[in-house]
Amino acid sequence: MLGFGEIFLVNSNDSLIAGSGGGQLSNQENTIRGRGRVNVPVINNGTLFADWPNADLVFNGSVSLPPVGSSVLAIRLDGLNSSQSSRLVFTNSIPTNGTLKIVAGDNFDANVGQSTEVITSAGFQGPGFSLLNFSMAQSLTQGFEFDVINNPTSIQVEVDDIYLRGDVNTDGFLSLLDVAPFVDLLVNGEVQREADVNGDGSVTLLDVGPFVELLTGG
Repeated sequence: MLGFGEIFLVNSNDSLIAGSGGGQLSNQENTIRGRGRVNVPVINNGTLFADWPNADLVFNGSVSLPPVGSSVLAIRLDGLNSSQSSRLVFTNSIPTNGTLKIVAGDNFDANVGQSTEVITSAGFQGPGFSLLNFSMAQSLTQGFEFDVINNPTSIQVEVDDIYLRGDVNTDGFLSLLDVAPFVDLLVNGEVQREADVNGDGSVTLLDVGPFVELLTGG
């Protein structure tokens, strides 16, 4: 099978992708997400996304993360101190060629030093995952920076720092005084974590909407 669209699994017990006769799923720049089970081998040049509160997306076949491509493993974090976080579960060992993306839900909150398990596997082949970026719901006022902890059979993320999103002048408040420095960063193409309101690693027009929403309390 060759995948060119999103596959969304919604039930942890009944949602599954199954096959026979040596077939495999090739995910090309698209997404397999939700919760459930994938029982066929996967070649991932797209995104595998555990996108359901307090649930696992389980891969029971072999999973290949090609060294050339855009292989992403994404995990949704929800609840206080990641109490409702999702996990990607691999019953076989996997390579660490891909990058890790953390997505925070609307009710996410955490403390510095708090860690949570986001990936489990029979083992990992390679130096370890790096963090691609961190996406946040527009309603979140706090931003979070994470460290990736690579263990022999699990991957954890730990909150390294917390900051106020939209506080571009870093005075500890969200106010109209943040507008001018935000515009300066936007025009000059410079990056500052407080101005990267959508958490995609850059300051662009995509940050304007969530920036205004934070300022107005919308």
